[in-house]
Amino acid sequence: QAKLVLGGQGNLWTEWIPTRNRLDEMTWPRAAALAEVFWTPHSAQSWPDFERRLASEYRWLAKMAVDFMPPAPIAPINAIVSDDPTIIDFGEHGSGNVTLRYTTDGSNPTAGSEIVAGPITVAKDTMFKAAYFNGYGTAGELATVAVRIGKVDAPTGALEPGLNVGYYEGKWENLPDFDKLTAMSNSTVTAISLAPRKREDNYGLRFTGYIDVPSDGTYTFFVTSDDGARLTVASAPVVDDGTSHAPGTKSGRIQFAKGRYPLDLVYYQIGGAARLSVEVEGPGLLRQQIPADWLRH
Repeated sequence: QAKLVLGGQGNLWTEWIPTRNRLDEMTWPRAAALAEVFWTPHSAQSWPDFERRLASEYRWLAKMAVDFMPPAPIAPINAIVSDDPTIIDFGEHGSGNVTLRYTTDGSNPTAGSEIVAGPITVAKDTMFKAAYFNGYGTAGELATVAVRIGKVDAPTGALEPGLNVGYYEGKWENLPDFDKLTAMSNSTVTAISLAPRKREDNYGLRFTGYIDVPSDGTYTFFVTSDDGARLTVASAPVVDDGTSHAPGTKSGRIQFAKGRYPLDLVYYQIGGAARLSVEVEGPGLLRQQIPADWLRH
């Protein structure tokens, strides 16, 4: 039915837009993307090609004094756990009037932060954050890489299968600080699910224990939740989706060696639909629920 579509439009409601600069940020490069969709034949549309051409678009926007929204940097990985110093390489460091800047102390980068000029060696625990900035000092979305250097504190020897899970009740708009809450009940489970809940609304769950990683490599974890959830492995945040939202999946990649690592998954539910699952994909492993024999407590 595409032949019945005569055109399209993109609306931007401005009652909550306080400045011209904010208007520019909300409009560009979204307007360019909209034009690409409607003016370029579907068979010729290519995201990599469009992304490449955006660099020249940014230059034109800068010449016209448009405060466009910079792109989001693509983090090569979300977390790294290593015994030795490691390297973070974003590949692209900035072009077309955007500059990639970073911090290593957990704070958000500013227009005065260090510029990413190439691969960066990290030799200690670091929360690495990077963002592109345009000439006006406007930042795009953040990319975060958590780095943990040194031996991970985890027990050796035989442990019980499964995870510990605490059940909490309360009404939250975002993930609460579970360290400051007292669980109403505690139990153990062999798989991550909503089964430990005792009611349908306004509750939280916290799964803790260890994950036995079978081989060296990079693993991708997929957290599907409604409402919010956060997955931490070896004290490194791998997936953070901690606000209220409809059912959705967010993924994160972590690089580590074969071994045992602490795992902490927190989740909360306000009302309506509810969902929670965690899948993993890695070397020689197709995407699937975390195998039961990986989980220990």
